[in-house]
Formats: sequence, C-alpha cells, structure tokens
Amino acid sequence: MGLRGPMPQTRVNPPRKPSPPLEPPSWLPAAATRVWVETEPHLRLAGRLRAEHADSLAQWCATAAELRHLAVAIDRDGPLTDSGSPSPAVKLAARLRSVLLLTGRSLGLDPASASRLDRAPINAEEDAEMDEFEKFIHSRGDRG
Repeated sequence: MGLRGPMPQTRVNPPRKPSPPLEPPSWLPAAATRVWVETEPHLRLAGRLRAEHADSLAQWCATAAELRHLAVAIDRDGPLTDSGSPSPAVKLAARLRSVLLLTGRSLGLDPASASRLDRAPINAEEDAEMDEFEKFIHSRGDRG
C-alpha cells in the first residue's frame, strides 16, 4: 500500500454565541411544550437555534411528546396484540422514531449531526465579531 500522507486537519469552530430565547409557538400542545422547555435551552446555548428554526423544533417536540405518550401506552397495554402481531402503538412509534431522527438531524440533536454542525463554517457576522486572539486560536486548529 502506498503512502497516504498526513491526516487532514479538521477545523472545529469556536463555540457559537448563545442565541436569544425562543418561546414555544402558541399552537404547540402542552406535552410538546414541556419537551420544548427541556430542549430549547440546550440548542440555544450551543448557538444552534435561530427564530427560523422554531417550526423544526416544534415538529421535533411534538413528535417526541407523541413518542412519550406511546411508550406509556405500550408499557400499559403490551407491545403485541392478542394474535401476537405488533400493536398499532408499536407500529406508530417506529414511524415516529424515524421522523424524530430526521427532524433532529437538522437541529443537531444526534451525535453525528452535532459534530457536523460544530464543524460547519462560521457565518460572516460571527467571523467579523471574533477578536484577533480568537482568530489566532481558531487558526491553530488541533495543532495545539
């Protein structure tokens, strides 16, 4: 096998500034609003939440709340019907998990997408606000 050369340097951006708090939409059901209250501060403090993301977060929260409700129903009623096939709640929960994962990726709510978003280019406004020391530290990357 030939020489591969040095490992490429990965660029990790400095932490983004926390975004302003977002209130849950008024149309969001109570259970989904509770999920919003649990999740929004984490996304905001990571600098991953902007006003235009509110509908995506609301969708994620509504789906998460529905999954929580289904988990209680499955625990109470069991995962199988009398005939031994998966219950409708189990089937719906499987579909909702897919929606939850897909929606969460856009917000960085799984490890892979969080890593991708942390390495995403800084927008020009944030870049202009970095002082010279931050720019120097940022330019050094992982070289230590």
